[in-house]
Parts: sequence; C-alpha cells; structure tokens
Amino acid sequence: MSSTKYGIVMGVIIVLGFGLLYSLYSFLESDLDEGLYFCEKENCYWAPGDMHASVTIKICGQEVPLPKNFGSDQEVHTHREKNVLHFEYRLAANIETKKILDTSPLQLGTFFRKANITFNENCLGSTCNGMLCAGKKAELYMLVNGKESSTFERYVWSDKDRIEINFEAVESEDYE
Repeated sequence: MSSTKYGIVMGVIIVLGFGLLYSLYSFLESDLDEGLYFCEKENCYWAPGDMHASVTIKICGQEVPLPKNFGSDQEVHTHREKNVLHFEYRLAANIETKKILDTSPLQLGTFFRKANITFNENCLGSTCNGMLCAGKKAELYMLVNGKESSTFERYVWSDKDRIEINFEAVESEDYE
C-alpha cells in the first residue's frame, strides 16, 4: 500500500475514532432521567428507560409486601425484589411540550386497582381509618421521599421515589 493510501486510511480511522468517542461522551453526559421522546407515524411517545420506585407498606408496624412478579412489562409491574415498582414501556406524549398526555398508568392507584387492593386516603386493602392498632384508633398516611403526601391513589410516581404507606395509631384529641 502506498504511503498516500495509508495516510488516507489512517486519517479516516482517526476521524471515526474521535466521532465515536464524542458520541459516547455526549451519551454519558446526557440526562437519561428525562427519557426519550419519539414519534411513530402520527403518535408520539415518551419512553422513560427503566424506572423504579420503592414502596414500603406498614400496617400497625408490620411490613406488608406488594405482590411479586405482578403485571406485564407494558404497565407498572413488580419483579422478585421486595416492594419495588418498575416501568419501562412508553406513554403517549406531546413532543413539543414534552408532557405526558395521560399519567394514569403511573398513578399508584392504577397499580393497586390492578392488584385488586383498595387504596385511597381512607383505606389500604381492608384496613381503614378509625380501625385499631394496639387498642388505639389508627389512620393511614403516606410519605414520598420523606415528605407527607395527601395524593394517595392519585400520586404519579417518578424514578427513584421512596414511597411509604403507613397505618398506625394516632395520638390525637379527635379520638378521645
């Protein structure tokens, strides 16, 4: 091979190498938590990648597990891990505003309804506000990432959320 051809081949290899390195750098520096917006024919979607939220449920101090291996890969589901919600499918979205058109698939209530578990501000399963824990009237409350939330079944969870649903005795004058 002549030195001219060799120089051209090496130049192309170097340019391609830098292009690949730049692509890898750009990919690693991008905010993957934002997901991917794309369109197929006339419909646009948001695909989050692989989202996870931990859900701790305690009734009168006793931890209650979510059903394992529940739901399909095209909706919120669980695997073998204890109390972790997963979502990796796509949701209809407005590509211009980057807004999800229907967040109901990510609402906690949707998962609980599909699992045939009542969940709202008053009840979790058959455990409801006013019932007793250790002889005292108890109430349901929810924390999301350490902060109290009153949205219960309407809460739209996000990747890495830490959700705590508790039913415990309340020290309150209202019940005396």
